[in-house]
Amino acid sequence: MNDKGVAEDYFFDTFLMLTAFSPYKGSLGRYYDWTAGSRPGTLQDWKWAMDRVFEKDIQLDGLEAAVEQVSGDLKDPGKKVNVYLTLPFPDPQSKDFGDFNGDGTVKNLESLDTRKALIRWYVDTMTARFEQQKYKHLRLSGFYWLQKDLDMTVAGEQESVKYASEYLRQRGMRLGWTPWFGARERGNGQRLGFDFSAIQPDHYSDENSTMARVEETADIAYANEAGVEVEFDQRMIDLPRYRQAFYNYLITGVKKQFMNDALIAYYQDIYALYDLYHSEFPAAKQMYTDIYKFAQGKFTAPIGSFAGRVVDCDGNGIAGATLTDQGGNVVAADVYGRFEIRGLYATQNAFVVERPGMQGREVTVDIRDRQTLYRDIALQHALGSPLKESSEHATVSFDVYNPATKPQEHTAPDFTIALPSKLATMDIGAVWAPVVFDKNDKERKKADAVFTSSDPAVIEVLPEGKIRAVQAGTAVIRAQVGPFEAEAVAIEVAPWTYHRLKGAETSLTVNKGFDNPVLRDPLQGGPQYVVKEGSTLKIAHKYNRGNDMWMVFDHAGANKLYGMKEWRLSPNVNKDASPDFTRSSVMLCPDVSDWIGPYIVGANQNGNGGGQDFTGGNHNYDGGENSSATGRTVQYKVWVDGKELRDGQVISGKKVKIEVINRIQGFNTKEQDGSGREILQETVTYEVEGGQVQVHSEIQPLEDITLYRYYGLQSVNGAWNHEILYYAGETEVARSEAGKYSDSGMKSQHPDVDKYWLSPAVQDGSQHQLLVSLDRHYGLGQLQYLADDQPVVFTQAYGKSYFLQVFNKSAVLKKGSKVAWRGQYHFFSTPAQERTIKLLSNFGNGYAVPEEEASYRWEVIGDAVEKVSESGNRIRLKGVKEGTAAIKATITYNGKSQTYESIVQVGDKRQADTTELQQLLDEVKLLLRQTGNQYNKEKGQLAEASIHIMRKLKQEGFTQANVEEAADQLKEAIAIFKKAAALK
Repeated sequence: MNDKGVAEDYFFDTFLMLTAFSPYKGSLGRYYDWTAGSRPGTLQDWKWAMDRVFEKDIQLDGLEAAVEQVSGDLKDPGKKVNVYLTLPFPDPQSKDFGDFNGDGTVKNLESLDTRKALIRWYVDTMTARFEQQKYKHLRLSGFYWLQKDLDMTVAGEQESVKYASEYLRQRGMRLGWTPWFGARERGNGQRLGFDFSAIQPDHYSDENSTMARVEETADIAYANEAGVEVEFDQRMIDLPRYRQAFYNYLITGVKKQFMNDALIAYYQDIYALYDLYHSEFPAAKQMYTDIYKFAQGKFTAPIGSFAGRVVDCDGNGIAGATLTDQGGNVVAADVYGRFEIRGLYATQNAFVVERPGMQGREVTVDIRDRQTLYRDIALQHALGSPLKESSEHATVSFDVYNPATKPQEHTAPDFTIALPSKLATMDIGAVWAPVVFDKNDKERKKADAVFTSSDPAVIEVLPEGKIRAVQAGTAVIRAQVGPFEAEAVAIEVAPWTYHRLKGAETSLTVNKGFDNPVLRDPLQGGPQYVVKEGSTLKIAHKYNRGNDMWMVFDHAGANKLYGMKEWRLSPNVNKDASPDFTRSSVMLCPDVSDWIGPYIVGANQNGNGGGQDFTGGNHNYDGGENSSATGRTVQYKVWVDGKELRDGQVISGKKVKIEVINRIQGFNTKEQDGSGREILQETVTYEVEGGQVQVHSEIQPLEDITLYRYYGLQSVNGAWNHEILYYAGETEVARSEAGKYSDSGMKSQHPDVDKYWLSPAVQDGSQHQLLVSLDRHYGLGQLQYLADDQPVVFTQAYGKSYFLQVFNKSAVLKKGSKVAWRGQYHFFSTPAQERTIKLLSNFGNGYAVPEEEASYRWEVIGDAVEKVSESGNRIRLKGVKEGTAAIKATITYNGKSQTYESIVQVGDKRQADTTELQQLLDEVKLLLRQTGNQYNKEKGQLAEASIHIMRKLKQEGFTQANVEEAADQLKEAIAIFKKAAALK
């Protein structure tokens, strides 16, 4: 795309829709027991991955829209691109996968035939769903095998691959693979049955690797008719190591010729190409251009030169010395020991330097684009082992045999220039004092040196031996130490001009505890919408300024009891919730565990002697994947404002009521074969109103029972995992980090505890909140069966919190009697009460100032906020009163200080009205969709303007003034478009 956002050429022709992780924590690849919190993948994980790619307006829809826009710019309306969908790994470790084909049986993937049936079902289902979309520009060309290695010791694993590829070929599609560098079978893709493969060098992610890793990968790929994957992400903008690693891929593509002669896959995380294109740094835009040139087979690798002398220990030139590179190319020094090697790729190069009768050594040099690096290389007489250069950088070893006849008396010097920063970038006007030392000197004594610059117009050498940056550019600094020239260094000069305080864009709020108006009026956002499709019930309400919350009820957990299953957020900037459940959404909290507690309960007669453990809730017979259930849902019903809800109908209503009847076995009546005796019935009633869920649970013994432990009201804290506060009424009695064990104190100490409040860290300027309350004046909530030496509420480190209603005072319940409890969950969002503000500081070449080399001073002016903590370039603030505060950050780096200030708003109660802005955005979408292709250039400009306006608004915050400014800018962009397109 050009700088106006208009496409000038195609970039890629094939796209992989990669889905690598499931929010339900089941592995979509191979399960490894050392991966914390993971488990073998199940049908639930696979279905999430299947749905994800078809979410509205993103994923495939987004790609379709992108091709529509680009093909319009290029006047190529019939353009189609290839699409490959992810095929998760059918893992034989998944023994309780689920019923994917609807025959009523839970599948065990240990069976190869079952894995084949799963592959066939998945391909058929995804292909049918793709075809139903009737995409104009997308062609389903095949599937991608997600698992990045293949274990030949696992029975049937290769057969699964071959079956998948053969079945896809029957359907006119192909199977692709991208094995990682450490995969034993990485070079055998075709033999294993894959139609094509692209090997991952993993050089970008492995800081201990060099370009040699990419070269080795290219050699393996060439020998096995495979492709190569090019890997990069946003880090290459501001970190030199990643930028060099990125260019190592492109350089190797030229050097090993896979740029033109092989299949190339590109991994760019999520936003790398987008961020490169939109970056304000010229270096980032150049990387965007270089990727395009590489994809077109037209990239020219950057090159530089290496020059110097081969000398003896006294600094005298050695005639006839040779330098041999990794490819076996030899360059000979002249009679004065001088050499010059041109056309070297701009990366780390390694050479073996030797001469008969002298001790050989290897050296490395980091070549820079269009620069010549200099150094003298000192050799010793052949009296010891080969020398290996001492360097912080990785080197490639070349063995040179030199017989040792006696110990070496002294070591040849190896001088190098040390800079005051690990980042070889100077600000214009900066003055540095480089030093030279001998790398073989253990004491690293400073050597007397005379410095010179290859370009005094960029960096000049001052009379006292310091260097000063004059203007933007690159210069090579050389140093002479007596008869020896030290290893030169290339320094880039770029203005230190990019500074931003990130985190002050949106308002902070004051934590007023239970005076929060959201807690008083749960229907701040107006109506809620409800839809039921099969057993899945979705309830949407306005959650915060930018999202609706979808509360999903369904069968969940090990016993598949009906209840609260997951919480999702769907973007919506309008005032009211949207009734459109086909919109995209993201997972806030998945189905991980139970919210209505299990029981330790036993039958008083005719028990089987089983030990006391939990039944019901998320607890099956023994915790195994194929274990039998200890509870079942007998029936459930749903009403909206008193009327029973029918399937498939989206309706609005104030209150949704769900009544669930479950039957639960006892610890001494459950059986491994599933024939256990049910000894109690629980009726759980949920009343959902906005973000509040009132819960009532009635427990009726079906025979005489004893209840030994029971929680009832509990929560899964995954989305609210930062802090927990315990309350008695509105009095805080304890608080703790949510990720470790804590409790409210013993019942004897705090007998009136009735609430706990969970919150996470700040996300997008707001905090998700969960308030859980138990009615302490009703039923079991009076805690008559809880011993005084037990806490009323406790939290476990694995991420759950519990009310403890029965423990150490057993409840003996007769058949036909009833006990009950009631409580409430309240899910809401507040603007951030705490905020981390970070000072970002970069040079004009994009590189970030090394945080550890700078010092920072923070100052808070005003009493609206308090400092919570401070560390380096970050400060954490808490709002304490309504008003504003100024935040000043002073950074000192290389002797230069700069101060930046930002204003933090606290407690602004004014809610920005985004109605007009949303109407304008809808108008933009309509114009882009309905205007003819002859105005593709203008459409591209309008789309780019809209993206820029909304991105700026998100960065600066949704204040009323910012929203109004964005609306005015969008009006202007629309007016310009209509004038250009001759529209009224």
